[in-house]
Amino acid sequence: TSVNSHGVSLLGAKNEAGLISSPFFDFMANEYSSAIDDFIAVLAEETEPFPAKLVALNEKEIGVKISLYVARELGDDTATILPRDVTNQVRMSEAIQRSEAKYRKLINNALHLICT
Repeated sequence: TSVNSHGVSLLGAKNEAGLISSPFFDFMANEYSSAIDDFIAVLAEETEPFPAKLVALNEKEIGVKISLYVARELGDDTATILPRDVTNQVRMSEAIQRSEAKYRKLINNALHLICT
């Protein structure tokens, strides 16, 4: 098991040693706990990165897109898991959705106020 410097930074560790003893799935957000057993199999079949949330050591949620690459040359059960931080994109998308919901509510309420 190894973690590069970007993984160490993403998960809020001081160094690689702080992460090596923890399985990757320990950093998955709670909403994925019921499907964690099938997660690797699903990731291995996906051709596109899978959107998910990780929880860093400081309890901060991180929006990621995860890709999994089987590394048979390193052993039968070896894979490389690549989470890409998309937290800012997720926040912008959520802000747009909230804005659209407010606008939709405003328009719907305005239609009820029209008098002839």
